[in-house]
Amino acid sequence: ARIALGGVATVPWRAKTAEGALAGQRLDTATMQAAADAAFSEAQPHQYNAFKIALGKQTLIRALEQLYALGALNEKGELTKLGFKMAEFPTDPQLAKTILSAERYGCVEELLTICAMLDAGAAVFYRPPQRGVHADAAHKAFMRGIGSHGDHLMLKLVYEQWREAGYARQWCRENFIQDKAMNRARDVRDQLDALCERVEVTK
Repeated sequence: ARIALGGVATVPWRAKTAEGALAGQRLDTATMQAAADAAFSEAQPHQYNAFKIALGKQTLIRALEQLYALGALNEKGELTKLGFKMAEFPTDPQLAKTILSAERYGCVEELLTICAMLDAGAAVFYRPPQRGVHADAAHKAFMRGIGSHGDHLMLKLVYEQWREAGYARQWCRENFIQDKAMNRARDVRDQLDALCERVEVTK
């Protein structure tokens, strides 16, 4: 299963045609517009109305701008070495760039955990009405563990404590954590870890 972590710049429409339209040109506004026009040049009226095509072109242009800003595309609209590595990750491009950049700072393992937990999102915690006070206390305990450093580190702490508990369902019950969400995060993390091996990221 592919990982779904956002996909702001996930544009499936005729990518090769768009790349050809960009070849040999600077990645300016006119070039990006030409790429968008090429990507939708064969759209059929019964598949897309004028509004949908215009909206799709705007989405594609924003995606190209983002990829260029992230260093995934060069001035010719071609994938860079970094871009080829980012393309291996079926995640939001920003997350892919973050994971690859983490190698420089020696925190790849931590970033993989955070990215996997972000995929689970708010579904990690639950608060049964009849035990709301206990759930609140359990969740606040995680916040105390990371101080004022934010939600990302709290999610990382939750995953690490669950791992230390042997990925036990009982631990989830005691801490009012969704077992299914945690198992999904574990699966996503394993996939991201394998992709890091594939692109030779040192952890």
